[in-house]
Amino acid sequence: MGYNKSLFLIINGIIALLCFIGVYYTFLSMQVELDPVTNQAISDTAAVDTSMTFSVWFTIGSLVLITLFTIWAIINNPKKFIISFVGLALFGVVLLIAYSLAGVETTGPVIELESATEGWIKWSGVGIIMTYILILIAGILLVVQAIRQLLGFFAK
Repeated sequence: MGYNKSLFLIINGIIALLCFIGVYYTFLSMQVELDPVTNQAISDTAAVDTSMTFSVWFTIGSLVLITLFTIWAIINNPKKFIISFVGLALFGVVLLIAYSLAGVETTGPVIELESATEGWIKWSGVGIIMTYILILIAGILLVVQAIRQLLGFFAK
């Protein structure tokens, strides 16, 4: 029992530390330095670059930990994973739908960026389309649940 409490405190301490680091880098990226002569903002991309690097590594680390904890949960209780596996499979289907709908055609200043490759543009589109699809699914499920609750209320 004491081991679980200690592990819980360590994990929460790490999470809190990562949150503080993220907040620190976010505030660094929002700072604006003014030119003393013109009083105009000087763009400094170093702080934003550091924040983005932190975010990418944090995301990769989170995905690795989620994968490891999922594998551990499957090994400990495989019967409970069936529902999660169905949800993961449906998420994969949504991902495939979004990937098939996303295009690489774009206009505007983004095409002048050096990093604006076809793959980057495609996966950006996939993320946007997945967001739309997941918001639509969430909205539909909210309406269905509200209707179920109303029907249950009036059935009593």
